[in-house]
Amino acid sequence: MSGFSILDEYLHDDGPLEDSDCESDTEKLPRRRKSANIDREMETGHARIFADYFSDNPVFNEKLFRRRYRMPSAFLKGVISQLEAHDKYFTQRKDACGRNGASSIQKVTAALRVLCYGIAYDAAEEYCRILATIIRESTRRFCQAIVDLFGHEYLRDPTQEEIKEISSFNASRGCPGLVGSLDCTHFKWKNCPRAWSSQKVRYI
Repeated sequence: MSGFSILDEYLHDDGPLEDSDCESDTEKLPRRRKSANIDREMETGHARIFADYFSDNPVFNEKLFRRRYRMPSAFLKGVISQLEAHDKYFTQRKDACGRNGASSIQKVTAALRVLCYGIAYDAAEEYCRILATIIRESTRRFCQAIVDLFGHEYLRDPTQEEIKEISSFNASRGCPGLVGSLDCTHFKWKNCPRAWSSQKVRYI
């Protein structure tokens, strides 16, 4: 069997399906694929993230914390506390079996991995040990909560005083009149190495 035949067979193999109780002779509803019940060891995932970044003696130092979370650890801990008070979804609750569900640290970590790195929910699932659908909901609620909690202070147009302060700061750095960020894509690098030329071009 050729490789294309094997791939075609794999793509068209829907696997085990659930029998629908709503089927009739005249109209059959599409059947759904069974979802695997995987023990993701959720509590172990929380313990790992806590030991890596949030314990008194974390595996990764503050510099790596800022790199991974895009903010200082003390600041994020304050944000997590406000998230728990604002939206009960971020509090840790017990499931139907009496076991602890995903913690706020897991949900926020997963949401920030998606937002900071632009990765898929499935990619964050492996480290955080929570279901991809929980990560998706956590990301949505995280964004909404940030707007609700900090939008009036940070997600707004700058005042005239702030514009003057920003302009003065940028002027001291050699960019007078600059208010927004500078990505340098409109500058021509005259002596750019030929091997790097395609990496430094902005395509529109």
